[in-house]
Amino acid sequence: MSQPRISRNAGSIGRIYPAIAAILTLVLGAIAIPSDAHAEGTSVSATNYAELRSAMQDPAVGTVSIAGPIPFAGTIAVNGAKTIIADQDAGGAVSHDDDTDDFPLFQVGNGATLTVGTANDKHTLDYSDQANGRFATVAKGGTLAITNGTFSNNANTSGDAAIALVEAGGTLSVNGGEFTGNTSSAASPNTGGGAIHSSGTVTVNGGTFSGNTTGRNNESNLGYHGGGAIWSDGTLTINGGEFTGNISQAQHYWASGKLPTGGGAIWATRSLTVNGGTFSGNWQKDGNSTLYGTGGGAIYFGDGTKGTDANGTLTINGGTFTGNRSMQDGGAIFMTWNTTGHFRNGTFAGNWSNRLGGAVYTEEDSISYINNAAMFGNMAGHFGGGLWLCPSGQGMTSEHGGMALFGNIADQAYDRAEDGTDADRFPTDKQDGKTYTNTATSYRYGSAGDDLSIMYPNKSGSTQSSFELTSGLFTGERTTWYEDGEPSSNANGFLYDAGSLSVNAAGRYADGDAPRSNQDETLKPGNAGHGYGLKSIPDAAAKDRAKAEADLTFTGNRARLSGGAFGSNGIVRFVHLGAAGWKKADADGTLLAGSAWRINGPGPYDPAGTIPLCAVDEQGDAQASTNAWCRLADGSATAIVEDNGGLDRSPDDGVFLLRDLTAGTYTLVETRAPEHHRISHKTYRLTVDDQGGQELAVADGGENGTGRLDGSTIVNDLYGGVSWSKVDADDATIPLDGSAWQLQDADGGKLADITDCVDATRCAPTDDDSQADLRDSDPTPGRFALRYLSAGTYRLVETKAPQGYEKSETTYTFTIDASHHTDVAILDGNGTAVKGNALPNARSTGSMVWHKIDADGEGRLAGSEWQLVRITNRKGDDIAENQRKPVTVTDCIVDGGNAVCGKDSADRDPSAGGFRVEGLDWGTYRLTETKAPRGYELPDGTTTFYTFEIGRSNFTEHGFVMPKLHKGDGSGDTVDGSDITNTPIRVSALPVTGGTGSGTRISLPYAAIVLSAATVIIAAAKNRQAIAAGRRLRGR
Repeated sequence: MSQPRISRNAGSIGRIYPAIAAILTLVLGAIAIPSDAHAEGTSVSATNYAELRSAMQDPAVGTVSIAGPIPFAGTIAVNGAKTIIADQDAGGAVSHDDDTDDFPLFQVGNGATLTVGTANDKHTLDYSDQANGRFATVAKGGTLAITNGTFSNNANTSGDAAIALVEAGGTLSVNGGEFTGNTSSAASPNTGGGAIHSSGTVTVNGGTFSGNTTGRNNESNLGYHGGGAIWSDGTLTINGGEFTGNISQAQHYWASGKLPTGGGAIWATRSLTVNGGTFSGNWQKDGNSTLYGTGGGAIYFGDGTKGTDANGTLTINGGTFTGNRSMQDGGAIFMTWNTTGHFRNGTFAGNWSNRLGGAVYTEEDSISYINNAAMFGNMAGHFGGGLWLCPSGQGMTSEHGGMALFGNIADQAYDRAEDGTDADRFPTDKQDGKTYTNTATSYRYGSAGDDLSIMYPNKSGSTQSSFELTSGLFTGERTTWYEDGEPSSNANGFLYDAGSLSVNAAGRYADGDAPRSNQDETLKPGNAGHGYGLKSIPDAAAKDRAKAEADLTFTGNRARLSGGAFGSNGIVRFVHLGAAGWKKADADGTLLAGSAWRINGPGPYDPAGTIPLCAVDEQGDAQASTNAWCRLADGSATAIVEDNGGLDRSPDDGVFLLRDLTAGTYTLVETRAPEHHRISHKTYRLTVDDQGGQELAVADGGENGTGRLDGSTIVNDLYGGVSWSKVDADDATIPLDGSAWQLQDADGGKLADITDCVDATRCAPTDDDSQADLRDSDPTPGRFALRYLSAGTYRLVETKAPQGYEKSETTYTFTIDASHHTDVAILDGNGTAVKGNALPNARSTGSMVWHKIDADGEGRLAGSEWQLVRITNRKGDDIAENQRKPVTVTDCIVDGGNAVCGKDSADRDPSAGGFRVEGLDWGTYRLTETKAPRGYELPDGTTTFYTFEIGRSNFTEHGFVMPKLHKGDGSGDTVDGSDITNTPIRVSALPVTGGTGSGTRISLPYAAIVLSAATVIIAAAKNRQAIAAGRRLRGR
C-alpha cells in the first residue's frame, strides 16, 4: 500500500546532512501540527484512493489535502478527527469510480469526526455529477461538519439522499457549501431528501441549497414523502442558509390516506426549528388529484398516520419565506394532522397555493400558536383574504387579539395560477408538471370575507367551528369589524365546485356600511346557520404600528381558493404576548450602545415547555444564557440580553425591545455598561401587564420615593480614563519607573497620590467601574493608567522623580467629557498637548572627584592639568572621535575658608591637588594627565589613563554615589580613594671631568644640568612645604 505524502521540507537539508534529515523526519512525524481551527494532527496530501484511505485511517493524521480527482473503489471509514480540503493550488474532487456504485464515499461513526473544508479555502472540495451512491453516511456516534464544498448534480437511486445519510445517533452540521441539483429517487417508502436524509441531528447554519429535487413516486410506493433538499424524522434546526428553487415531486393518491407528501425544500417530522434562513421559490408539485394530505412549497411537517407524540413540534422563530409555491395547500408551509406549531417570528411574503393557505395551511387535529401577527395585503380567490377557517376549524384569540388583520382581499380575480393574468388565468394544464384542477369555472363562483372567513360546519363528523372575535389588536390599538359577505351553509371553501364556493345573498362591504353591532364575540357558524365573512378596518396609525411591531408578518401571499395568508382545519390560537423595553442614555439623553442586562421573570410564552433548564457552574449556581432564555429551578426564566442581540427586537442602539413576554413582573440588572460609562448597580423592576402596557422602576425606590423612570430610560454616568508614561527627555521610547504623582481637581485640591504600580496583583482593577479607584492600573513600570474617572478637568503634579532624574516642575492638565473619554490628551503648562502623553524628565548630572598625590605618600600635589572626555553615551554606544568634546581641567587653587573656584574653571575643588568636576551626563569618561606637578614625571598618556562611568545606578534616594575610578579601561584596577600618584624626578651624581686623580669635578655642561636639577629639587621642596602648610591649615 502506498503511503500518503507527508508535507515536510527537509529535502534540501537531507542532501547535505543525511543524518540530520533522518532525525528531522522522525521528530516531525511525531508532532501533531495544527493546520487551522479544525482537526489536530499531521497534514498530509493524497493523490489517489490508497493514499487517501491510509490517511483517513491513520490516527496521527489531522488534515488531508485532496490533490486532483480521486475516484473511490469503496467506502473509506474515518478514524478519529479528520479534515479534508481541496488542494489550494489546483483544487480537488472525489467521486465513485463507476456510475453503478451505490455506496457512500465516507463512513463516519463510533466517535469519528469528519470536517469538510475550512472557512478561508481558496479552492473547495468538489463532489459532483455522480449517478448513484452518496458522499457520506453518518452513523451513530459520528459527526460530519461541512464548512464548504461543491455538491452538485448527484443522484441516489435508493431514495435516501445523494449527499448525506444521517442515521439515528449521528450528527451533521452544515456551515457552508453549495448543494445544487441533487436528487433522490422515489424507489422506497419513508424516503426523500435530494441532498440530506436524516434520522439523527442536523443543524444548518449556512450554505446554499438550490434546485434539489425528489423523484416522482407511483401508486406502488404510497409512502414516499418528499423534501427536495432535506428529509428528517430526527431533530432538524435551521439557523441560516438559503433554500432556493428546490422541488418535491412526491405524489399523493387516494390510497395514500394521511400519508405525508410534499415539502419543496424540507420534509420533516418530530422536531423542526427554523431560527433563520431564506426560503425562496421552492415548489411542491403534486399532481393535485386527491386534494388531500399534500402541500408545503417550502416545508411539509408531520406524518398524519402517526400520533401527536411522534409528530412533535414545528417552531418558526425566524426566517424569510418568499415566492414559494404549492400545487395544493400551504404555499410556504403545510402542517399535517396531530402536530403542534409555534409561529413566533418571521416574514411570509409573495407565496402562493393552488388551493388553501397562501403562506401556511394547518390540518385537522393540529394546534397552532401564532404570536403578534400582522396579516395585510394578502389575497384569496374566494374566502378569507387574510385568515380562513375550515368547517371544522377553530380560531381563538387572547383578550387583545394576538393578531392584526387588515387590507386583505377575497375576490374571484385571484382564482388563477401563480403567474396568471385575467386574460390567461391558467397555463396549459399540467404545464411543467403542474396540474391546476378545474380551471374553467371555479373563478366564476362566490367570495366573502376580505380579512376573515369562517365556514359553516357542514363537513361530515366535524365539530362546531368557532372564532373568538375581538376588536383589540396585539399592539393595544383597536380595529372595527364589518360584515363582508356570507358563505352559505353548503360552502366549505376547499373544493372547486359551485356549491363549495357558494355565498348567500348578503352583500359585500361597501364604504359607509355600519360596523357590526358586536365587535367582541365568539362566532359560531353552526348556530348562525351560515358562515361568516368579515372585514377589519383599523385607522392608519394602528396599521402602521402593527406593521412596525409585528413579530410575524404575512403580506402579498395568495391562495387560489381560501386563506390568502393562513388557512386552517385545526385549532389556531392567536396569542397576544407582551412587549417591553427600556433605553440606555447618558445624562444629556444621548442613547448609548453596547450594554447588556440580566432579566428574570415569567419569561416568554412557552406552552410546549421548550425553554431548557439553565446550566449550572461548579458551585451549582444557575447561569443565564446569552441572548437565549433558560429556566431556573423555581420555574421562572432568565436570560442575558445584549443590545442588538438575538432577544433585542429593536434595531436601534441603546433601545431594548423584548417581545413574546407573558404578563408579570421582571427584574433587570445591568451586567455590562456602554463603553466608557459607569455600570448601574441598581435593580430595576419591569412590569408587563395584559393590556400591552409596561412600567419600569428602580426596585429599591428612587426619586420622589416612587422609583418610576420616566420614558423607561436608565441613565449611565460617563467616565473616562487617562494614561501616560514617564520618559527620558532625550528618548521617549523607554518608560522610567519609580515616579510618583498627585492627582488634583481643577482648582488644585488633592484627590489622590498616585504611585507607579509594577505588581499586577496590587494595581487598580480594570473591570470594576463601581467607583473610581484612583490607583495606577497599569503594571508596566513607568506607565500609568487611571480608569473610571468621572467627567471633569484634572491636574497632574509630579511629587517624586524617577531615580536619576530631575523632578518636573510642570503642572499638567487633562479633561474628560463626552468627546474625550478615551485617548485623553494631557496638556503641558502652556496648554499644548504632550505627544503620546510621554511626560519627560531631564537626567540628573553626576560629578567626579580625584586627587594628585606624591607616590611616596607625601601628600597632595598642586599644579597638574587633565583632559576629560566622554567616550560612550548613556546607552553604552561609542562616541566617534570627531564628535567627542574634551575638557581641560586645570587644578584650581584658591585660599581662604570660603574659597570658590571661578565660574570658568572646570575644577570646582579650590584645594591644591584636589579635583571635582560637576554636571557630567551619563556615559563613560576617560581621564588623562596632560601636565604633571612641577618636579614630577608626566606619565605617557597613551598607556596611562583612567576611566569612570556615570549612570542611573549612581543616583539613589540617599543621594549621588561617586563612581569608581579605574586604571585604564573599565576592566582595570580601581584607584584607591581616587588618589592618583606621581613619581618625583630623580637626579644621580655625575663624574668629574678636566683633570686627573680621584677628586670629583663637574664640567660646564654638566653644571648646567645640575643647576636645573637643583631648581627642580627646590621646587619639589617648596611643594612639600605647601603640602605641609595645607596640612596645618586643615589641622586647624
